[in-house]
Amino acid sequence: MGFFDKIVGKIVVGAEPPKPARPAADAPPHIDKTGGDSAARRMRLQLEQGNFAEAQQMLEGNHDWDDRFFFVDRFADWKGRPAWLDAWCVASPSSPIPWLVRGAHGVKWGWEARGGGKGEDVTKAGWVGFEQRLRGAVEDLDRAAQLDPKDPTPWAIRIICSIGLGEGADEQAMNFAQAVVNHPEHRAAHNWRLMGLLEKWGGSHDASLGFARQASAKAPPGSAVHGVLASAIIERFMFPWSFEENKDAAFAWLANDSVKREIHEARRKRFTAPPAVRRDRWLIPDHNQFAFLYWMMEDAARAREEFDAIGSRVEEAPWQWMGEPVKTFIRAKGWAAKK
Repeated sequence: MGFFDKIVGKIVVGAEPPKPARPAADAPPHIDKTGGDSAARRMRLQLEQGNFAEAQQMLEGNHDWDDRFFFVDRFADWKGRPAWLDAWCVASPSSPIPWLVRGAHGVKWGWEARGGGKGEDVTKAGWVGFEQRLRGAVEDLDRAAQLDPKDPTPWAIRIICSIGLGEGADEQAMNFAQAVVNHPEHRAAHNWRLMGLLEKWGGSHDASLGFARQASAKAPPGSAVHGVLASAIIERFMFPWSFEENKDAAFAWLANDSVKREIHEARRKRFTAPPAVRRDRWLIPDHNQFAFLYWMMEDAARAREEFDAIGSRVEEAPWQWMGEPVKTFIRAKGWAAKK
């Protein structure tokens, strides 16, 4: 990756990306917490039973940072606080892995206390639980970072802690800088840096779009970082819709020719590349993003290409903007198929 021109030759600027191969579509559209990964599914079942040896060994030996984030994120996705998380930290205090997974879970657990609504809708108890759980997550992530200074994962996750705790832009920028030292294309770090720059979190449209554009401009073809620009465009589109109750303004912005060109170019740069040597963990999430954008743009032909690439693998984001994710996905796919 990064030396694509040596493998596939010249890419014509403005050319459409090749049509993706249609995956097997035996299963109905669904959200899979394991991302369709059989190893992640097996180890999640083991963790539920309090068996963490295989997960720890696998993560300690895996220094593909995108892979490590993928598995940590999957192993941390549980409602409530599973008892085995504390037991894991007690059993292996010198390994960064249990602290990393518990820290990642602490962030999700904190948002569970807060809820996903607007700030004014959060209860006092919700804010208290949110802060307490995020501070616990920070302690765990800092411990993981001390035990494995080369791992960008704890620093990437610390960004969202900084946002939730209101630590300020400088702290978020510092955490982002630490995350990308060892992995300049760390997608999760870029996602959460973008989040802290959004207008709904005290930033601005210019700041968030500017960051995403700059990151995409620096990233090589095929990089998952190009998907961050799609995320920024979706957030900019949805802001007047959700926070100002002005759907007309949202669609007027998305209908701008310059915005359309930017979406097409981000898609081309994201997907026009040789087959990756390693698995691209962000490929399906990004196809979901572009499918959503082309649905909103009423570009049925491009939307169908994205739905073909997705198959049955629905991501919660960005479909949750329009209701229950799977039902929204099915509705959008049905629309594209009829056009």
